[in-house]
Amino acid sequence: MTDVMKTSVLVMDRGNGSLKAALFQNGNIVSRWRDDPEDKILESVMSRGCDPKDIIVAYSSVVSEWVVGMEKSVEEAGIRNLLRAGHDIDLPFRLLVDNPGSLGPDRICAACGASARGMDEAVIIDGGTAVTVDLLTAEGFHGGSIFPCFGLAAGALSGGTAALSPVEVVRNPGRPPGRSTVEAIERGVFHGVRGGVREILDVTRLYVARPVPVLLTGGAAGLLLDALDGDIIHAPDLVLEGLYHLSSLAYPSK
Repeated sequence: MTDVMKTSVLVMDRGNGSLKAALFQNGNIVSRWRDDPEDKILESVMSRGCDPKDIIVAYSSVVSEWVVGMEKSVEEAGIRNLLRAGHDIDLPFRLLVDNPGSLGPDRICAACGASARGMDEAVIIDGGTAVTVDLLTAEGFHGGSIFPCFGLAAGALSGGTAALSPVEVVRNPGRPPGRSTVEAIERGVFHGVRGGVREILDVTRLYVARPVPVLLTGGAAGLLLDALDGDIIHAPDLVLEGLYHLSSLAYPSK
């Protein structure tokens, strides 16, 4: 086995819209990448003098085409310690969902990130292309809710109607009512998504029926944070932390 505390652990999270990667050494992030090609990321890691046999690559992806290219690049770099996040590896909690094989690896990694922080209970909100609101308790991972985030919701309006134009929601557009169609879409999507997250969080809290920490991550976290009540922990690296935690389980210290 490889001692994870003495190795370099490259973690990569490839979602529908972007690639986030980080290099961990001695448990700390020493480099980050956003939307760089995987071969360039590997080049950068190797340029730090890392021996391929001492590198672990742990990744999460919902894009199968990317996985093929990434695994080829890893193999060509001489790296043999490769871990793919998913339901079928050693996890720090039980999966209580009906079909674990259909569970998104990013959701698993975010829950592992909570576990890495010493939390056996948490509501985990991840705002990316979609928003997920998941529940982790001492019993295990219960699943949660999935619905469109800002860009996807706005795109669905333009794609599913004849008269509505594409609109990009990237900031607070102000309060309703909107005085034009574009303003109406911007404000409807912005406040609709935020209100949806708030409502699902409230319902999830009622289901748990006791106070639990709330973790917020994902690219849209900045647009969601002030819409949520209670103590919200902003954890931008939660999925990457979870991937690192999974590598420590797969390659335990000697």
